[in-house]
Amino acid sequence: MNGQTSPSGSLFPYHYKGGQLHCLKYGGFHNDETALFGRIDEEEEFFISSKRKSNTWIDFYETNVSRKVIRKLVDNITHISPQVRRLALVGDFTIIRKLVVNDRLRRAGVGEETAVRFFSDPEVAKTWIVTGVPNR
Repeated sequence: MNGQTSPSGSLFPYHYKGGQLHCLKYGGFHNDETALFGRIDEEEEFFISSKRKSNTWIDFYETNVSRKVIRKLVDNITHISPQVRRLALVGDFTIIRKLVVNDRLRRAGVGEETAVRFFSDPEVAKTWIVTGVPNR
């Protein structure tokens, strides 16, 4: 399974600082929820079909994180979480959006087996994913 490419063009698995991770690229959709949701569905199918545990980061740069997007994101994370060890959400999440996402993930039972954190810097996120410790 080495060298596969996900629907968004991410290498799977991606090697970083001695570890492996997978990037779900949900960034750059701005307010186009239809296109974003199509990408989420494609990535979810690809991710689940890999049948392997993965440290994962989700890129949300330049995508509006509306209530509707949060609902879709939580559903997506809930579906893939059995195969995720650590999950980093990367982008411009306001404190309110972080609280809402965390609350909905908790209610869905995500977080007991999957560590979830928010980051604004993808390099810090990737370091935490593979080492468990963010570089500061």
